[in-house]
Parts: sequence; structure tokens; C-alpha cells
Amino acid sequence: MTVVLPCLNEAETLEGCINEIQKMADDNNIKIEIIVADNGSTDDSLKIAERYQVKIVNVQIRGYGAALHSGIFSSSNEFVLMGDSDMSYNFSHAPDFLKALNSGADLVIGNRFRGGIQKGAMPWLHRYLGNPALSVIARILFRIPIYDFHCGLRAIRKSVYLKASPVTTGMEFATEMIIRIVNVGGKVIEVPTELRVDGRSRAPHLRSFPDGWRHLKLMLLYSPRFLQIYPGTMLMFIGISGVFQYFFFGEIDLLFAKGSSQTGVFSLVSLSLGAQLFVSGILNMEYAKQKGVLRFTSGGRFMKLLRSRLGVGVACGLLALGFLLMIPLLLKWQESGFSYLDPIGSSKIVFMSSFFGVMGAQILISALQVRQFASRFW
Repeated sequence: MTVVLPCLNEAETLEGCINEIQKMADDNNIKIEIIVADNGSTDDSLKIAERYQVKIVNVQIRGYGAALHSGIFSSSNEFVLMGDSDMSYNFSHAPDFLKALNSGADLVIGNRFRGGIQKGAMPWLHRYLGNPALSVIARILFRIPIYDFHCGLRAIRKSVYLKASPVTTGMEFATEMIIRIVNVGGKVIEVPTELRVDGRSRAPHLRSFPDGWRHLKLMLLYSPRFLQIYPGTMLMFIGISGVFQYFFFGEIDLLFAKGSSQTGVFSLVSLSLGAQLFVSGILNMEYAKQKGVLRFTSGGRFMKLLRSRLGVGVACGLLALGFLLMIPLLLKWQESGFSYLDPIGSSKIVFMSSFFGVMGAQILISALQVRQFASRFW
């Protein structure tokens, strides 16, 4: 097994980590390779690594993810364990991770909440809000039964990792690794592990709010259903309901208030924005499937409609219907010498015509984009 230690000025604790790893390997008769993935240390970290004759990988790109990626890529073994170089993780638990890999897992994540968190090892904000909240969001968005998405002690099969090919370089790499392993059909499990108070006298590299936001942003970008399709569907429903209520009843019932033409304008905006979000989400899922992402299955019928002549026919039909609805109003305007028309009487037709025009245009543009995705010219 290879153990990768990401390192940026960890002279205080690196030696302790290496000693603990070597003792674990001797006690369990495990052939070990230790890699220090150095991210530009200016202290004695490299001297310590050289003294212990471990493999050193110099990583030019700054970031936690960049260091781990280079270390994993440089490993000589199929099984790779990774953990921070600050003595916060107990490397004597490594055999549990190795056992899980030997049993068929592709990625093994430590669970600090089940294994035990020493007093003072994790800030209150991280322990009771940040980590649990982000893990809950990840479980909902990706349906992955992991309860500690951000544990730094984890083990992986190198071949599966290379297939998954994570691309981020910062702290969000921890979340992306899990998502991408699942995307390629990998099996992910958790094992309890201990989190100790780290041995450094300086502040950690982790920045609570910026790094937390990077995790959340990554999860949303990797989940077009929740970022685009579901919000788009809700906005379209609101828009369609408002336009039809105004057309048939002359007012819009908002449950808590009544609306009229002004609310009708917002309904059209809601409809247009919702349709754009929905379609862009479907297209992103189609693009992801073409890139080899396995977890997207919905949207197939809609994609078939967009690819077919029927889809183009429906779009053209909606556009034509919108234009036909405007003809009586245009004739009436012509009869009046293109003078002022009663806005109350004409707005119903204008809104309904705009409704069909927006829907037809969105479907037609989407059908064009689908054909561009499938084109051999790119």
C-alpha cells in the first residue's frame, strides 16, 4: 500500500506521521510506500522526508487537491491511503481501510463522528454545522450514503481514481473525489476513524467559509437537477399558472393577495427564466452523459422529443399559435390607424401570445443545441 502525505510546511509533525505509518506497517506486515507530496514547503519538511528516505513529489500547483492528485498519480501500488501530515489522523487505523479495499470497495472514507473526535480537535462550527450540513446536502444531491464527506483519511484504488479523474485543486477535491468515483460506478464505504488534536503550533490551512463555499458550489454545479431543473420547473409552473389565470379570469390569485397585469408580466418573466433553467439543466445532463457520467438517467424522453421532428413541429406550432392569437389584435390596431388601444382589453391576448411564443422559441432553440451536441463537426 502507498501512503500519500500532502505537505506544506509540516516540519513539526511530518516526522511523527512517518514514524506512525512505518510502525503500523511493521505491526501488520504490510509492504508500504510513503510519498510526501510537497506543495512548496519553505521549512525543514523536505529535509525530514529525505532523512527518512521516503519518496518526494514536488507539486508546483498550489492546493490540497493538487498535492493529493500528484501523490496518488505517482504511487507504485494499486491501493493508496491518504491522510494529513499534521498528526490529526491515526494511521494505525490503516489496516481497516486496506481490509475494506480487499473486500471490494473502491473508495474508503473515514468517519470521524463514529470513530471519535478528541476535545478541541474540530472547531465547534465545523463539528455541529459545517461538516454535517454539507454532508447532508451531498447525500441529498448525489444519493451517496456517506456521513462524513470531508474526512481527510481515506483509501482508494488507483485504477478507479484514474478512471474518475478529479480535476479540482483545492479543499473541494475531497467532495469531488467521492462524486466522481460514484459517477464511474465505484463502490464507496465508510469506516470509523479517530480525529486527534493536530500537533502544529500554527493555524491550519483550511479556511472555514471560503472552503465551505467551494464545496457547496462544486456540489451544485455537479447537480443540474437541483441547480436548474427543479427550480426551473417551479418557476415555469408559477409562470404558466399566472398567465392562464389572467387570460381566463382577468386577475391572478396569489393565495395571499390578488394580482393583475403587473403580476402577469412577472409571470411571463418567471416562465421564460424557468424554461431556460429547465432546458439548460437537461442539456447539461445530456452533455455529462456524453462525457461518461453514469448517474444521469432522467430527461431521456425530453431529449428524444428535442431530437425528433415532432419536437421541431411542436415548437413551430407554438410559435404559429402565438402569432395567430395576435392577428385579431393587430387588425384592430390597424383599423384604429395604429393609435392607442385599451391596455386592459389587449393585455390578455398579448400575454397568451407571448406565452406560446416563449415556449415555442425555447423548444426550438433547445432542439438546435441538442443537434449541435450530437454533431460530428465539433
